[in-house]
Amino acid sequence: MIMKRNMRNRIIELEIERLDEKGRGVGKFNNKEIKVYFAVPGDKIKAKLYYRKGLRGEIFEILEESKLRTKPKCKYFGRCGGCKWQNIRYKEQLKIKQE
Repeated sequence: MIMKRNMRNRIIELEIERLDEKGRGVGKFNNKEIKVYFAVPGDKIKAKLYYRKGLRGEIFEILEESKLRTKPKCKYFGRCGGCKWQNIRYKEQLKIKQE
């Protein structure tokens, strides 16, 4: 419980290593996996931490974009929840989905 209070709202730097089964970017901080929606493997970001069924992060700032990242075609991307991978190049999406 003490760690939760100390970590909440903290801003940390993360390098996103992979995507999880729900399409969230995963990076490690202090040997703990931090899951971040809309982060792309290869991104270097600042993430604001919060708790929801475990330690999570939201993108605060993108320090260095991944070469896999692309501009989403939908102007509602990230708000409606219908598409989670439009910010990843299509060929890379196919590779990730096959894995």
